[in-house]
Amino acid sequence: GMRRVKMVGPQGTFESDPAGDYKVRVPYGWSGTITPQLAGYQFDPPFKKYDNVTENFYSNENYYPEKKMYTISGLVTSMEGPVEGANIRLGGLGGLTYPTDSQGRYSLEMAHGESGKLTVDKPGYEFAAYSIDIPPVTESRQFDFTGKVRKMKIRGRLMDGDQPVSEVRLTASNGG
Repeated sequence: GMRRVKMVGPQGTFESDPAGDYKVRVPYGWSGTITPQLAGYQFDPPFKKYDNVTENFYSNENYYPEKKMYTISGLVTSMEGPVEGANIRLGGLGGLTYPTDSQGRYSLEMAHGESGKLTVDKPGYEFAAYSIDIPPVTESRQFDFTGKVRKMKIRGRLMDGDQPVSEVRLTASNGG
């Protein structure tokens, strides 16, 4: 069971015991709600409503916790605009990969209290900050990456036989 869950009820706040059990005494004929609360969790049901309590309730008064999930999202951009197809990884090289869309956006879910490292890579790009440490998550957050297209060098020599040829203008054009 979940221990130390704060319960809000008729006498104010009380906690569940180490086994996750709770007990509250209410006056005969009481009407009201009991609501469980624990940082980072949501409960199903979120509360229980009671009307005119005239008997004891010993079963089916349970709550089922689920860790809250938060969205971690961001943009990957360069001077040329959004970077589509960049690989965002949670946990480094061994983690799951979340590719960016055509707008350079990515999105993933993390549970309350989880932490990790986001990394970005894409062939042909350099990222000054290629990793970001995410502290324990308590809310949805945005983390952006900025990269630049890698510049490649093509180098050679113009030769006429064994003689260098100077003052030749070279042009580079896009396409095939």
